[in-house]
Amino acid sequence: MSSSSSQSHILVFPYPAQGHMLALLDLTHQLSLRGLTITILVTPKNLPALSPLLSSNPSIQTLLLPFPPHPQLPHGVENVRDVGNAGD
Repeated sequence: MSSSSSQSHILVFPYPAQGHMLALLDLTHQLSLRGLTITILVTPKNLPALSPLLSSNPSIQTLLLPFPPHPQLPHGVENVRDVGNAGD
C-alpha cells in the first residue's frame, strides 16, 4: 500500500479544561510538524484558546461542536473553569 493512498487523519478531542487543552495542543503541534492531517473538535467558546496553534499551523482544521445545555450546569458553560467549585 502506498503512503499517498493511506494518509493518516487524527481527530483531537481535548477535555475542556485549560491544563488538559494546552498539553494536548502541544502534542497536536508536534504531530502536525510530521505531516499528519489533524482536526480539533472544539466548542465555540474554547476556539480562541486555539488561535496561536491555528495561526502557526494552517493545516490544522477545527470542527465546532456546540456544547449542549444541561440542567445542572449554568447556561453558556463550555469550560471547566466556568463551572466554579460545587462545594462552595
